[in-house]
Amino acid sequence: MKSYQALKKLRSLRWLVYLLLLALLYFTVLSRFRYQRLAMDPFGAMAPAVKYGERHLIDLEPATALGRNWIVIWQDFEDALRVARVAGLPGERMRNADGHWFLQGQGGEKHMLPRRLELDATWQRRLLGQDEYLLLSDHLELRAQDSRSVGPIHRRRIRARVLFRFGGGS
Repeated sequence: MKSYQALKKLRSLRWLVYLLLLALLYFTVLSRFRYQRLAMDPFGAMAPAVKYGERHLIDLEPATALGRNWIVIWQDFEDALRVARVAGLPGERMRNADGHWFLQGQGGEKHMLPRRLELDATWQRRLLGQDEYLLLSDHLELRAQDSRSVGPIHRRRIRARVLFRFGGGS
């Protein structure tokens, strides 16, 4: 009988340990992710990667240094949230050759920007500063608010990274 009660206590303790581990996992790892419907970009500037009203997996604490082509959510100067793609990284210099824009990295590597990109002359030879990013929408013809209209975006304005689209929009 004593062994049965000891086994019962051990099982209860095991479930308590499981519950504590699950809480630790949530508060250290999973709390940074959200599965939510995006209610920004109603004009489709980032479609099909991000569609208005569809559910997305969002990382609320993206890495300190962002990667090229990441889709991010950033806060504009009027505190509205916007969606854009990371096109340029800190330390890269803007160049224009024969009407085509590209970024030149510190090591000399070149990253072509979309051919239909139109920027004014103030961008020529502009160096992206420390923690500054060039953010562009996917559909450049829509003239959505991105770096073309507000300049380079500082890292502290980037709030989240869109990781995955689930679909199911309304």
